[in-house]
Amino acid sequence: MTYSKSDNKFYIYCFLIIFFLFSSIFILSFFHILNMWAFSQSHLNYSQGFIKRGLFGSLMLWFDSFFNIPTKYFFWFFFTILNTLNIFLFLKLIKKFIHNKIIFIFIAFNPALLLFSFYDLGGYARFDSISIFLIILHSIIANKIYENKLKINQYQNYLYFLFFPLITISFLIHEIQLFTLIFHFIIANNVFNFKEKNNKVWLTFLIITIVYFLILFFFGSLDQTSMSRMIQDLHNKELWPEPLLQFQTSSFKEIKNSYEHIFTYNALSPYNLRLYIFFYTIAVVPFILLFFFLTKNNYYLSNNLKVEHIFIFIIPLLAGWVIGDLGRWINITSFCIICFASQIPLRKKISSIKFIKQPYQILCVNLLIITIITIYLLFIRIPHCCDLEKKNIGIWGGFFNKIITIIKVVSDTKGNLREIKLSNYSYLNK
Repeated sequence: MTYSKSDNKFYIYCFLIIFFLFSSIFILSFFHILNMWAFSQSHLNYSQGFIKRGLFGSLMLWFDSFFNIPTKYFFWFFFTILNTLNIFLFLKLIKKFIHNKIIFIFIAFNPALLLFSFYDLGGYARFDSISIFLIILHSIIANKIYENKLKINQYQNYLYFLFFPLITISFLIHEIQLFTLIFHFIIANNVFNFKEKNNKVWLTFLIITIVYFLILFFFGSLDQTSMSRMIQDLHNKELWPEPLLQFQTSSFKEIKNSYEHIFTYNALSPYNLRLYIFFYTIAVVPFILLFFFLTKNNYYLSNNLKVEHIFIFIIPLLAGWVIGDLGRWINITSFCIICFASQIPLRKKISSIKFIKQPYQILCVNLLIITIITIYLLFIRIPHCCDLEKKNIGIWGGFFNKIITIIKVVSDTKGNLREIKLSNYSYLNK
């Protein structure tokens, strides 16, 4: 599909706007740790034995020891590069929708996708970003197969010599990768079916899933003595101990009580349940409907994608209801759905989405849709965590609130980022 000069300019402007928004976070995070919980937890390492999420901390401390690069700057550099890559690759993936500016804007500036961690800094610098990177990258490579720009044997090499190693590395950094494996399996299975090539990729994914689960079950935690030694070794980093103590060996009863507690405030609190249903509705349902519309109206070059595939890879992601930080799981779910819907090229431009025929009715409905999308994109944010009622968190936030808050915080320091106080971070998360 070709793009006009105006389309390309519009695309570049959108990229620059999103990158400009995130650049404020990149600059601020160079001087200050914006997410102390994630930063502290990133220091988990293998010094006292194998522990889940220990790979990143081991690498970070190695660079600190041998190259004199403080962990703060290693952490900053990693997430600045990773978020920049995600912005660039995701916009590249969804560029096919740019002929319909409303759809493109709705996806590019959606608070459940790229801007999720901008609107809520508690969701920034999380290792979910690696899972999102792999989701986007796999969708882009699958897209090249459907466009006949990549041969099936080349894709197979990508799968076995790029994705499986990256997925394994990602798993050793954060086990959330386990819950997105079925997404990668469905993508790979559809690609091989598209080329009518039998491949037992399901067997590889099954083996990997079992191995990952066994590693988590038997080797995920350290005993109290080993964890105390690790925390003592890190005392000069001025970290929060609580994020590290989460990975101290716990009894089955303690784990069960923790999951029950999280499920209680997520699903059994009327306030939280209403809000989370609202967030799922505005974040997940529109992308499913878009995919359904494109499929039923024969927009895709290939018809081997099914709506039921979406519900299959959503099921593991519902684990967020008992694991916690449900907003982050909504973010990952949204990326999975829209990347799944974006992997196949379109055979024609999406000129409009019409459900009615009368001109005056179309005008009224279009105005209503634009109004709703404007409110959604500019004034709503999805919080990353946790007990929304306890923290008195509602639906409002979004673009204008964040920009006003950043201006207020920076102006209070007379433009000197080094003078921003920790007390101001609560405002930045509004």
